[in-house]
Amino acid sequence: MKNTSQKNKTRIGIRLGYMSVSINFLLFMLKLFLGFMSHSLAIISDAFHTLSDILTSFLVIISFKVSAKPSDPEHPFGHGRAEQITSIVMATLLGVTAVELAKVGIGRILHPAPIAATWLIAGLMAITVIIKEWMARYTQKYSARLDSGTLNADAWHHHSDAITTILVIIAIILARYGISLFDGIVGILIGFYILYIAYKIVKKPIDQIMGEPTPPGLTGDIKNLAAGVPEIRNIHDIIFHNYGNIRLVSLHIEVDENMALSKAHQIAEVLTGKLQKELDLYATVHVDPMSKKTSLHYEIEKKVAKFCVADNLCHSFHELRIVHDKKAVAIHFDLQIKREVSDTTKDELKGQITKSLKEQFPQIEKVEITIDPLFALET
Repeated sequence: MKNTSQKNKTRIGIRLGYMSVSINFLLFMLKLFLGFMSHSLAIISDAFHTLSDILTSFLVIISFKVSAKPSDPEHPFGHGRAEQITSIVMATLLGVTAVELAKVGIGRILHPAPIAATWLIAGLMAITVIIKEWMARYTQKYSARLDSGTLNADAWHHHSDAITTILVIIAIILARYGISLFDGIVGILIGFYILYIAYKIVKKPIDQIMGEPTPPGLTGDIKNLAAGVPEIRNIHDIIFHNYGNIRLVSLHIEVDENMALSKAHQIAEVLTGKLQKELDLYATVHVDPMSKKTSLHYEIEKKVAKFCVADNLCHSFHELRIVHDKKAVAIHFDLQIKREVSDTTKDELKGQITKSLKEQFPQIEKVEITIDPLFALET
């Protein structure tokens, strides 16, 4: 099922890429002809904006073809992140185009040139707006359906082209009334708008490559599946890695400490199978043996939970273990914090919790707190 889905995604992406190349080429030739005929920098700038769409549409095609390639020894996680790389390249090309258009626009303001734009030219440019906005919405529909960042970037290209062409039409109309200065201003505005679009496109793939937290919806889905396995008491330290076509997750499950090792292994395998079948995740499951909860256990949990609610740094805690040694008690638990802080601040936080616990529970002799790394934070 997964292979069929990926095959369809590749087929649709390539088809949309070729459609975009074909239509954009025709629009580029039309706009370039109208630009030279009217001597309008705004129209010529818009034509080259459309030309950049042709280049990025070729990148869309290449991206989907590369992403569909199977894993190999050099790329054991597949080639799914080709989409993110392509989006970054597309945004870079847009950024260069934006700077060049703004530079030319400044030159046109400093040295105005007459524009011979007609109502016919304005009408033809309006038709291109309708075509580009239709392409944007059509591509965006498939971007959402396929969860494709590359198609989303291409849709933004189409939409930005439609917006900039509207500005060009305004420049043409003003030129008809002798206000030719706006032609250069539009060139600059288009440049800045394209630069903004480049930022919008590049932000998400960079975040994905740098490493994003586990999506909140996915965390909930994983916990719901784990809740369907009666022997699993709790689940924590969910760490997610997304390689496009391959998604990996590692997590900890808590089970009864008296459970046989073979049984605990079997439970981990059951959860692994569920995650693969239901969520298409390759999972590594770590088993934490936990003792039966006592009244003291529940009281300590309530105290730490209350502290976390009151403290703006503490997020949550898990894996509370209590070790009894005659009359003395030692406890250990893992703590999750909301943001990265210095080691000094972490030590101060652990000290505050330790002091609070020992004040309420005099029998506690030792408190060990491990602060989880930020990438294990549950969102």
